[in-house]
Amino acid sequence: ILDGHHSKISFLMKIVPSPDWFIGVSNLDLCAHGRWKNKVQVDMRPFDSGTDQGLTFTAPNWPNTPVLPIQAITSSFPDHPASSFFYPEYQELPRL
Repeated sequence: ILDGHHSKISFLMKIVPSPDWFIGVSNLDLCAHGRWKNKVQVDMRPFDSGTDQGLTFTAPNWPNTPVLPIQAITSSFPDHPASSFFYPEYQELPRL
């Protein structure tokens, strides 16, 4: 329950379809100076949970054994031209 004393939220959302990708926020405060914010906009970046080796949104199930650490997906990670997010000509991923 959100109220004046508990105004922060955290959440994760799976990217569907995807091998094991997600977006999320942690401790996002919905209040400023004791008042609810009228609007909150957050740019979220995709993450790879490390449980699957798939490079594309519809890749078949291909488990990682052992599971790898969670890692941000960037324009150069995973570093493979088949990756859905591989844009080596960009410093950052385009907005989704």
